[in-house]
Amino acid sequence: MGNHLDGDANGTASGDWVRDFVVLPVGGPLFGASTTYATGGGNPHGVTHADFNRDGKLDLAVANAGSANLGLLLGDGAGGFAATVTVASGGSGAGP
Repeated sequence: MGNHLDGDANGTASGDWVRDFVVLPVGGPLFGASTTYATGGGNPHGVTHADFNRDGKLDLAVANAGSANLGLLLGDGAGGFAATVTVASGGSGAGP
């Protein structure tokens, strides 16, 4: 059992005009139901994963170029994530 992370490259999954990430659980021959996570800002430009809070669970960080912030999604250890927490990045927010 694992997850597949896919960036929403052509719009938004939740209809709020903020780009989202969709995590699809993989189990057996078919995909399970997808879960949508907001990135916490506009124009997400990059994503990385690590155990940022050192709790032994995989977390995600999303660079939101249009909002000059980072969206942190802390892993719950069961393939999901807590609500996105945003942290100012100190950039201009102009994007690439």
